[in-house]
Amino acid sequence: MPGVSRVRDALSGLGAKKAHLVGGITRDAALGKIRLRPDIDLALPQTSLALARALAKALGGSAFALDEGEGAYRVAWEGGEIDLVRWRAPTLEGDLRGRDFTLNSIAVDLFSGEIFDPLEGQKALLAGILIPSSPESMGQDPLRALRALRFASQLGFSLSEETRRQMKEVAPKLKPDAGAVSMERIRDELFKTLGGDNFGAALRLGFGEGLLFAVFPFMEEWRGLDQGDYHEFDLLEHSLRAAIHAGEVSAALSAEIPWLLEHLEEEHEQNISRGALLRFAALFHDIAKPATRRVEAGGRVRFITHDTLGGKVIQKMLSGLKVGRKASRAAGNLVAGHMRLYGLAAQKVPTARSRVKYIRDLGCETPEAVILSLADETATGKGAAALEGLRDCGIGILERWRKMREAGDEPGPLLMGRDLVEVFGLPEGPAIGAVLKKIAKAESEGEISSRKEALGLAAKILGKKQGAFR
Repeated sequence: MPGVSRVRDALSGLGAKKAHLVGGITRDAALGKIRLRPDIDLALPQTSLALARALAKALGGSAFALDEGEGAYRVAWEGGEIDLVRWRAPTLEGDLRGRDFTLNSIAVDLFSGEIFDPLEGQKALLAGILIPSSPESMGQDPLRALRALRFASQLGFSLSEETRRQMKEVAPKLKPDAGAVSMERIRDELFKTLGGDNFGAALRLGFGEGLLFAVFPFMEEWRGLDQGDYHEFDLLEHSLRAAIHAGEVSAALSAEIPWLLEHLEEEHEQNISRGALLRFAALFHDIAKPATRRVEAGGRVRFITHDTLGGKVIQKMLSGLKVGRKASRAAGNLVAGHMRLYGLAAQKVPTARSRVKYIRDLGCETPEAVILSLADETATGKGAAALEGLRDCGIGILERWRKMREAGDEPGPLLMGRDLVEVFGLPEGPAIGAVLKKIAKAESEGEISSRKEALGLAAKILGKKQGAFR
């Protein structure tokens, strides 16, 4: 395995006698999926920060504590990351039985290469079945229930009956007010799940076993919520299908448009790629429908402002999940703008001005916004009457967005509030919003089309002399 021999030699030189490879690296090796820079997990009878620092020095890296109480330390070096973790029991077998699933309870002696597999983890791996390491596995850490979804998504594994039993048992402990698992840990497992190739099946498992209803209890009311004649499914099924279709549309368009895949693989922050955030936004794109649902006199069901209100709600929800401001705003932008492409596609020939305004408003999230609208329409059911027009319009938008970027015209608003603060010294407050509104109106009407022109207009609005800005 790449890098393992260097780690082995370094630990041997430090006098270590017992160390076993565990976790992902042994799992990947058994599946024949060796990465060039694998993360290395090592189980040792005893660990210390001094040992981690000595290993880091030998490898030319750095060391720090992950959890001093649990004896967990990390070494970062050119070969990746090495986690040194103290046995959680007096023996190696006891340590392995305390782990989450049997596929993670395989140990390989770092020095001899001998495999120790008391729970037949290799057998479960090859059979593609997720089995808990003990009857108390998820009770010891309820997050392991969400981790089961992640493995189902990433590896395509089925769940044993014991896994399902434990998931249902611990589901209440994942509720926001239960306090049993931190929001940061829940966030990480959710987005890792959304990043897997089989995330759609994993989502259905999550709702079927009650886990995701526990994490997002408000979604219970989505079951059976009638969306009107345009929709074949209730709100819950539509939302699930929209998330799944977001993945399918992304793959299909990426096959046609090579740069799109690279864009979706970009990370907003650690473990949250554009593609994973798009799938999350698709799942919750109609989050404000229950609050905005109205039935008109003729029986027509409407959800006026559900898009713009939804953009605000999803930002607040992501903040509660401890997602950073950048990713939260991006998701809010997507949800608030998911109906915009419908308006453009409804024009016989969308004007250049209207397309540029769409791109300016959606900015770097323009590709995801196009995909979300296509997924939303596909998820309405058999009809999906607007799909062809949406797709034609969306392809045109993507082409224009790409050309603008290549020309150095970065998509997004011509000016931001911080520009008015930094360039003109304008104090934060309502005045900033008023100026930005006038600039956006001027752009939509074709009066300005560049940052320089926007700054010039801002100077005029604020009564500043030409040249008083940079």
